[in-house]
Amino acid sequence: MKNFVELIQAVIDERYLTVMNKIAAEKIPAAFFSLNPGFAIEQVKGFRRQGLNIVTLIIPDTPREDSDTDFEIVGLGEFAKRHLKPEYVFATGIDDTRIAIKNFSGCKILNLFAPQYSEQYYNEFINHLPELYEVYESLIDEESKKTFCGYWHGRTSSQFDKLVHAIGCHYFTAGFTNSL
Repeated sequence: MKNFVELIQAVIDERYLTVMNKIAAEKIPAAFFSLNPGFAIEQVKGFRRQGLNIVTLIIPDTPREDSDTDFEIVGLGEFAKRHLKPEYVFATGIDDTRIAIKNFSGCKILNLFAPQYSEQYYNEFINHLPELYEVYESLIDEESKKTFCGYWHGRTSSQFDKLVHAIGCHYFTAGFTNSL
């Protein structure tokens, strides 16, 4: 029961909208990682207009010097050499998110691709706590429980590094589907 209660607390504390509102309100400096620099520059400009304090765009290669931006653009290798650890790194695509998770350990990686899905998962989680607790309690081994908790924590927060890869079967509650 303790781990399920901890899951509920994590889901509430790290709800995608709550975290994004905090980042915007407190102007927390963040980085943005993208495999597509040309597209990412416009994305970062748009997110900055929405109030996010993105100070660094990290791209795979060394950037061109002709970029007209009010944020730093740095290559992944150079960023790693600096040993910078922003609290938050944003990504939009699945591949961008996977690479960010691999390269930015210690940072919270937020996928900005589909925030509405995080809210849908959050609402499903909160509205079905008794059923989800039954499923949680029916899981026999700790690895299954860890995978279950990681699934809900990752999906409700858009922090896909919270997802736990399970070897073998995956468990789903009747009425819930995996849409990843």
